Amino acid sequence: MHYFSLIVLNPSLDDFNFFKLAPVACALCYSISMTITKYTSDKDSIYTQMTWLYIFALFASLVIFFVSGDGKFNTFTDPTLQFIVREWFTNPGEAWPYVLIMGIVASISFFCVFTAYSIASPSVVSLFEYSYIVFAMVAGYILFETIPVPRTFLGASIIIGAGVYIYFREKACIVKSKRLIDELFVFIWNGHRAEAQRGYNDDLTMAFSIALFVRDNAIRLHTEGLNMNKNAIKG
Repeated sequence: MHYFSLIVLNPSLDDFNFFKLAPVACALCYSISMTITKYTSDKDSIYTQMTWLYIFALFASLVIFFVSGDGKFNTFTDPTLQFIVREWFTNPGEAWPYVLIMGIVASISFFCVFTAYSIASPSVVSLFEYSYIVFAMVAGYILFETIPVPRTFLGASIIIGAGVYIYFREKACIVKSKRLIDELFVFIWNGHRAEAQRGYNDDLTMAFSIALFVRDNAIRLHTEGLNMNKNAIKG
């Protein structure tokens, strides 16, 4: 999928600059942070994960501020690169309210994202995260007057389509039992409940349904159990 992202970036060696790799670095850092979030969700709460995220973000921001915060690297003509390496706080009186609003919105957003990754499979959550592509196009047009080209829509469609394919592939279940297939064909909706037709069995169908339920909800149930244990210990 990362190869298809090159279609969106449309790289060119004619005017190459390492700053143009910033989107790739951002995507890499974000994927690493979400992977860490998933692996630490069993032992760390959402608030602990967010605290460590903002501590690291604060440290990284301070490093960037002291290195390039005075705008000494702002020698580019491209508006996107100018936005990245511009001078910080050229007008603090007007900037701070926007910074405060962005911080609040980001905190709520990361809380929702971290919660989603802790209770659901990454293949499910990633489907909703592909909406970032649409928002990025809108932000690029509003902030930098960048109009998406057909190549951008093609690459975005391939990336989103690949994510949808992975989702359905993981949800797919291959049934090899002939008896189970026969039971599924005679499992009907009778009045207000589902059951086998008269004279047929439904034991394999019910067992199969329970197995699918456990597969799709195991992560959520495990997380809820851990939270209940934590609350019981604290109480």
